[in-house]
Amino acid sequence: ATILGWKIFGLSLFGALLPSVLALLFTAWLLDRLTLLLDRRQAGMAGLWFATAMGTVTYGTTSQMEIWVCLFHAAAWWAGLRYLEKPQRQPGWLYLAFAVAGLGSLVKSPLYAVFWVLGFVSYLVLRREWRVFRIKHLYLACLAGIVLGLLWFLYILDVDGARFWSHYVLQETWNKKDTPMASPGALWGALTYFCFPFTFLALASLGGLWRARNQDAAARRLLDFALAWSWPAALFFSLYPYRIKPYLYILVPVLALLTDTGLARAKGSPGPGFRWALRASGVLFLAASWGVALVLGRSEMIPPWVALGFAGVGLWAALSGWKLQWRSFALAGLAGVLMFRLAAVSMGEEDLRGLRQASADWPRSTPAMYDSFGNIWHELGLLSAGLGRPIERMRSWDQVAQHLARGGWVALSDEQSLQIGTELEPRLRAAGVERPLESRPWSRWKARGKFPFREVVLKGKPGVPDFDERTRREFRILKLRG
Repeated sequence: ATILGWKIFGLSLFGALLPSVLALLFTAWLLDRLTLLLDRRQAGMAGLWFATAMGTVTYGTTSQMEIWVCLFHAAAWWAGLRYLEKPQRQPGWLYLAFAVAGLGSLVKSPLYAVFWVLGFVSYLVLRREWRVFRIKHLYLACLAGIVLGLLWFLYILDVDGARFWSHYVLQETWNKKDTPMASPGALWGALTYFCFPFTFLALASLGGLWRARNQDAAARRLLDFALAWSWPAALFFSLYPYRIKPYLYILVPVLALLTDTGLARAKGSPGPGFRWALRASGVLFLAASWGVALVLGRSEMIPPWVALGFAGVGLWAALSGWKLQWRSFALAGLAGVLMFRLAAVSMGEEDLRGLRQASADWPRSTPAMYDSFGNIWHELGLLSAGLGRPIERMRSWDQVAQHLARGGWVALSDEQSLQIGTELEPRLRAAGVERPLESRPWSRWKARGKFPFREVVLKGKPGVPDFDERTRREFRILKLRG
């Protein structure tokens, strides 16, 4: 999808990120269709709640795999429920559901296709759809989905079987079982952040549906669906030693759906739980927005008008929440997403400034970066899109020296820059290159570090003399003179 975006719009951030945004919009549409299938009383805003979630802003609009996992998962569920909905059940919907799940295994891992199959089967059990298990199409559709999902893996096994086995099967799959990462508490704690600003509303909706489950068939169906969607991923990632926080992002869509249905049921006479949830959400939104505006504005990391926008959106959300105007609160969340993106663009432009200046000064020279570890997650691709031209990947100091000798330029991290005298210059001399190196700084934001929150809020950026040292890294950009 990313390559297709580049083919249409050129090598750019817009071309790289647009497919993710389209996947988000399609996922939001599917969530609204799912709520209609499960409960006709829905408010029609499940997709909006999902789009405003902080997890979606983080992982759903930045050319990452998580949004595509959610898209295929939601699409498979939609097709499966369409099959169950029809009085005269058409097996084509069943085949479509398993086919979409099979294709979803290509996104990140076949594990997610297994999650969907386990969830769908458990939903059939919870809904006592025993007759479906007696239909041969269920098993044929499952077999067809497995074959469809295997096709890509069989293809890459044929193309490069040794690397497929060593890198994908062993390194990226099997060996991770011995690599403990985040704790289960941290994993579930991240989910509360992913669902902001509707975290409390999702809990209130879940409680309301639980209380109504014995008298309301639709409430029971919604709970069965939420359990079937959630339990495979929730159980596996809670028990599996290798955990990273984005793994539970797959639960955000179903929590957005529960929020929508819960609000629709409480419309007109919200109980104390909903009133508390909406008002607390508004206050929390206000605190978060004003905190971001204060810290980023005082540190001069975003323009003043963006900081004012954050403050205004926070006030809008707080007033909407206090007056129990949940539609207005949802729209305030959408405006918050816009402000978040504007802030990210502003900070991203500052981060790219040095790289773009070098590209403008040396338009005929090829840029490169040194990646000694061959890391699949290296930022080189994102920087290439931001720069608008491909950056070559150098695997060794010898390649760096050869690239410079051919007239190219190389960007080195602050740690790599310490090895210029010991690793790079001797290789240039050994190659007979006598021209001196031109070195210029490329100041970048630190991904990790102790940010001086208190000093910035009290004194502003000018009042913190070592602000740049604590927040920025000095990359170097090298080119041979002459």
